[in-house]
Amino acid sequence: MVKRCRICLKADDDLIVPCNCKVNFAFVHTKCLSQWLEATLDDACDICKFKFICNKEPKSFKQWLMSEEDERSDIITMTILSVMIIYILALGCTFNYYTLNIVNVIFSDLMWSLTVIICIFFISWLAHFVQRKFDSFMNWREYNFNITVSENTERRLDLFSIIENNFSS
Repeated sequence: MVKRCRICLKADDDLIVPCNCKVNFAFVHTKCLSQWLEATLDDACDICKFKFICNKEPKSFKQWLMSEEDERSDIITMTILSVMIIYILALGCTFNYYTLNIVNVIFSDLMWSLTVIICIFFISWLAHFVQRKFDSFMNWREYNFNITVSENTERRLDLFSIIENNFSS
């Protein structure tokens, strides 16, 4: 009897026995089963209903950025815009400070007022942007896990004794 993974159907020695399924359906690769459980959001065998011995860890912020291209491009765009706006405001205020004279006092007050208003709008927009991205990440993280499955060692020993008995007869 050839042991095959019931998900990918490949036969090799890296197979585990995670549940109480019969011989033909008992074996599976850890990686295959982990990917299956991540996709189905389930933690029990579809065939024997055995609850897998598994460890669920929420995926990281880096994994979210790598999987969500729109989110990644938004964050890159926002970072570039933030740096440019801060630089332009600082440049304008510096220019205004060094060219200040009696004629430019009114212009100076208008420039500083405009700078403060733009900063307030920018900070409000930035806070909203960060909150929206944080909510998006937390929502994604709620349903995306790194799952590691442990072997059902009692069942594995039973299966190997059954297989050995079949081959020895």
